[in-house]
Amino acid sequence: MTRHLGTLALVAAAAVGLLHPRAAAAQTAKTGADDSATLVERGRAKYQWLRDHGGTVIIGSIFPGSSLAFGGIYQQERLLGTNLGASIRGAYSIRGYHELDLSLGHIKGREHRAELGAADADLTRVFNDHDLLAFGTAFFVDARQIDYPRVDFFGLGQDSNVGDRSDFRVRGASVDLVGQWQPNSHLGLSGRLGILDMRLKPGTNDSLPNTQDVFTDAEAPGLSAQHRYHVAGIGLTLDYRDRAQLTSKGSFAGVALWRSSARDVDDPTLIWTRLIVEGRHFIRLHGDHHVVALRALASARLDDSPVPMPFYLQPTLGGSKTMRGFGSYRLRGDAAWTMTAEYRWRAHKWVEIAPFIDSGAVADRFARLGDTHVEFTPGIGARATTSTRVITRVDLAHGRDGTRMALTLSTAF
Repeated sequence: MTRHLGTLALVAAAAVGLLHPRAAAAQTAKTGADDSATLVERGRAKYQWLRDHGGTVIIGSIFPGSSLAFGGIYQQERLLGTNLGASIRGAYSIRGYHELDLSLGHIKGREHRAELGAADADLTRVFNDHDLLAFGTAFFVDARQIDYPRVDFFGLGQDSNVGDRSDFRVRGASVDLVGQWQPNSHLGLSGRLGILDMRLKPGTNDSLPNTQDVFTDAEAPGLSAQHRYHVAGIGLTLDYRDRAQLTSKGSFAGVALWRSSARDVDDPTLIWTRLIVEGRHFIRLHGDHHVVALRALASARLDDSPVPMPFYLQPTLGGSKTMRGFGSYRLRGDAAWTMTAEYRWRAHKWVEIAPFIDSGAVADRFARLGDTHVEFTPGIGARATTSTRVITRVDLAHGRDGTRMALTLSTAF
């Protein structure tokens, strides 16, 4: 989920104040606000009260294709005078996607540590990048429950056809032991060890056929039988960006290694090892108003198992963050790479214009990526910004499926 967005969060916080007059009254007394305060000032005061008491409003997306989602985070870093804390995060999207996350343990400062995403995380969300990081450690148990009701599937590989579009529903849960170690503000390590259990159901998009009705197990590995998996992952990040949002210079790099094995059947072929690498570089031209932003992202299997990974756990390209000329989940395969180059021009105090070009490919093995034709999706974007972050982003891009517009509330990277 994306981090809260200040302007929209103020509106939500004002609504919270109206729905909870006692809380609002208490905050008014604390801040000394009077009846002459403007609506925005009152909204800020109520939102600050919410933050001071462990609450955060979140507005963004849960998963690619989920559309706009609303939710919140409630966190207490110390329970009963101990160093143990707890947080609960929940969000629900207008397309019916929802996600619930409960963490318990030493969570103080968690958001300022490198954190490896869950084993089923989207390729662009393997590493947390929404804040600059700081020294410290965290250690906690993380339990998640997800429901994504309309995930598109077009088939595997670079040559999948948009006319074969279908959808499926995935429900699941994971329980992980998570560790974070940030020895300094640049280097971070994080690991996860746990269990992943995901189940497929018919999709809820009535305009599309169900994936289970039009694809076979050979065409969509793992379609008829889903397993529970032991999962273990470790990730490392190097962050030398000048700021997390509206970055104007510096670099970010991450590498992660995941190992998964079926725990409910004794089958040595159901063991996979996956490597994910990401690199970003930002070059400032003529001050902060002109920036070249570059990103490379790749995922590949390192094992020799003849069995493909379940298709719903394979990396995908397409959507608002990769290969923007394609819809979400458009290209899917056991191996994938993508590169993006953007020229970000701050045309106005609150407006950024960004022509870009995305490229990438998927295949069943990393060695076959070299023989796969590369897709390109050039386009242009416009972003509404504050002095510190992107509020709204509109990207128009063209690919072999046609021209596509993406509207979202966060930067591409």
